Amino acid sequence: MNSTQTTQATIPNQPSLLITNHKTTAIGLWLAGFGIFVQAATGAAGYPRIPPGIIILAVVGLVVYLTAGRRWASLIGLLLAGFISVGVFTTHGTGYRLNHPEAIGPFIGTLVQLFGLIVALVGGVVSTIKSYSAR
Repeated sequence: MNSTQTTQATIPNQPSLLITNHKTTAIGLWLAGFGIFVQAATGAAGYPRIPPGIIILAVVGLVVYLTAGRRWASLIGLLLAGFISVGVFTTHGTGYRLNHPEAIGPFIGTLVQLFGLIVALVGGVVSTIKSYSAR
């Protein structure tokens, strides 16, 4: 292998990494939406029949996923994940569901939602930083 091939093999493709981080943000948003679905489907108190959070997270996740090559895409996912995270921790339902694991559906749904938000936040922060510092 010559030096050009070695260099190309060891230097990561920056746009490809950005797309991966954008997609990680989208996957986190979808996981959070699935967590809300599980909570609502298993009878967690305080959820309407069809929670709008599921639809919002699914649509924004799709936008972030489909526009993964754009710098602004990760910022949208990051802002939504941050907004929902504030809501999660300012409502009493989250704490109640986490303190009552015997209600397995709402408990698992809350864990999945929190995990999805963490994935979306980390992916969004990394992607946004890389997107805007790369230029």
